[in-house]
Amino acid sequence: MSMSQDNTGNLPPIMTLQEAADACRLHHTTLRKAIREGRLLASRPTGRDLRITSSAIAQWLETTSTTLPKR
Repeated sequence: MSMSQDNTGNLPPIMTLQEAADACRLHHTTLRKAIREGRLLASRPTGRDLRITSSAIAQWLETTSTTLPKR
């Protein structure tokens, strides 16, 4: 089992932009910006609406996560 599969939890395999944003508890524009900057992989199977895989979300969250400094 790969690392990205471990972190997908109960997410559906493919999500819309809004579904992915809701799953991450982020605003959809945050995900759209990451896609535009090439940091989050997405596709447009219908030519219009974005689709994001749960493994892409897990990988993006892993690479963007930071730890808070100790106080």
